[in-house]
Amino acid sequence: MYYRSRPKRKRIYNYFLPFLIIAAIFAGIFYGWNYLNSKFIENDRSTINEKVFLNIESGSAKAMTVGKSEWQNAPDKIYLYRGEGLKTGLDGRVTLTFFDQNIMRLNTDSEVLFSSLKKNNDSSNIAVKLNKGDIWVNVEQIINPNSSFSVSGDMLTLDTRGAVFSFTYPGTVYVLEGSVQVGVKKNDDVIKTYTVGVGQQFMMDEAGADSLVRGDSVEALFAMSDTFKESEWYRWNTKKDSEINAFEVSGNGDTDNTAAPETATEDTSAVTEPSSDAATAPDTSSSSADIANSDRLVYVTKPGKDAETNKPLVNIEGNYDPEKITAVYIGTTKALLADGKWSVASVKLTEGKNDIKIEAMGSGGGKTVLDPLVIIY
Repeated sequence: MYYRSRPKRKRIYNYFLPFLIIAAIFAGIFYGWNYLNSKFIENDRSTINEKVFLNIESGSAKAMTVGKSEWQNAPDKIYLYRGEGLKTGLDGRVTLTFFDQNIMRLNTDSEVLFSSLKKNNDSSNIAVKLNKGDIWVNVEQIINPNSSFSVSGDMLTLDTRGAVFSFTYPGTVYVLEGSVQVGVKKNDDVIKTYTVGVGQQFMMDEAGADSLVRGDSVEALFAMSDTFKESEWYRWNTKKDSEINAFEVSGNGDTDNTAAPETATEDTSAVTEPSSDAATAPDTSSSSADIANSDRLVYVTKPGKDAETNKPLVNIEGNYDPEKITAVYIGTTKALLADGKWSVASVKLTEGKNDIKIEAMGSGGGKTVLDPLVIIY
C-alpha cells in the first residue's frame, strides 16, 4: 500500500527569515560604511589644507561638525572645516586661525558658520556667516586679486582686502585698520554698499534697510564711539592683537615688547664711542673698526624683543646709520636699505623659538654680528 507523506508545516520563523536576512545585509552595509568613514574618510580630513584652528581662550564652546546632527562640546586646539559651525557659551571666548593665517575671535554667546574655505594655488577664498553675537577680525593685506575674505549676517555683507574690524550682529561694524566694504541686504539682495574706513562706525537696522529700499537717504556712518573703545571687548582684542602680531610691537632690543612708541628711533649720529657689549664675532678678515658700535648704528624696530606671533612669515624692519653702514643681512638675506631704514619681508619661522641672525657691514667692508633677534612662533 502506498502512503503519501504529509508536507511539513512551516514554522513561523520561516516567514520572517527572508526579512531578517535583508535587514542583516542593510545593517552590514550601514555599519561597514561608518567603519570605513571613521578609519579613512575622517582621518583624511587631517590632510585638508582648508581648515580653521580653534583656540578656546576662556569658558566653553560647541561645534556642529560634518556628519553630526547636534551641537557637541568642542575640545581646545582642534581643526574645523567648511560647512561646520562654532558657538561660544555664555562664558566662552575663542580665537580662530584660518589656513591663510588670518584671525577671527568670537565673543561670549556668539555663533558662526564656515560657509566657504577654499585654497587654490596662491589664492584663498574665505566666507564666514555670523548668526549671533560679536566677532573681531584681523585680516592681513590681500595682494592676490583672486583671493577674498568676507563675513555676512542676515542684514550685512562685509568684504575686505585687509582690515581690523569688529562686527556685532545684526548691523554694527567698527573699523580700526584698513577699510571694509559693507553691503546692506534686503531679501538676500544687496541694496546699497558703503565703504567704512579707519575710525568709523557703521550702523544699520531693519527700519534703515526699509528706507533704503524706498530710496530714502539713511545716515549710517559715524565716528567710532568712545563707548566701544572703552569696552572690555575692545580692550581684550587690542591686547590679544599686540601679543600675537609681531607687527604691532616695536623696540630697539632693550625695551619691553609690549611697548609701541611712535618714535622708536634714536639719533645715532652722535654715537662715537663703541659699546662694551655692542656686537660680537667681528669679521677679522677685513676692517670692522668703523662699525664697532653697530648695535647703535643698526637696530630692529619691528618686531620687538622676544616678540610672539602665530604667523609663519614675518617682516623685519629697523634703522641704520647710512653714513657708516652699507649693508644689513637677516640670515643670508640682504635687507632693503632706504633713507636710514632697512627691511626684509617674509622671513620664514619655525615653530618655537627663532634666533634670527643679524649682520651689519660697514663702509670698510667688515661685518659684525649683532645680538640675534628672538621671535616665538
